[in-house]
Amino acid sequence: HINKSQYGSTSDGTYTPSERVRDLPWVVEQADSMVLTCPNCFQTLRSRWRLLVKGASFVLRPDNGHTSCDRAQYLPPAGEKSVGDKFFNLPCEHRRTRGDCVLCAPSVESARRRTQLGGHKRLRSHSNDCEGT
Repeated sequence: HINKSQYGSTSDGTYTPSERVRDLPWVVEQADSMVLTCPNCFQTLRSRWRLLVKGASFVLRPDNGHTSCDRAQYLPPAGEKSVGDKFFNLPCEHRRTRGDCVLCAPSVESARRRTQLGGHKRLRSHSNDCEGT
């Protein structure tokens, strides 16, 4: 059973990221909220959550967008930067996008190797390993 805190919320017109995202050290809740707007229907959503990286501040928004408008992405006011809350697209401790970091997501390295090998692993035969012994 999945606990509701594992998901983000947009209840009562206020956005709250998932507990997993909130626990990241560079994700902070600020006292002031920023109004995000759906570009299709102009529904608004407030976010007090920011991603602070490399001296820049990005307002966090739900990555799945406004579901009633075919998942249109909520937009911040002009001149403000925003970022979706998808966990694997956020930075990790190694200064990489979490989904691209071979230390945080070891399956990434396996996928790269499979791609380099034409989509599958190539194995050497045991007899080749033992020749000359």
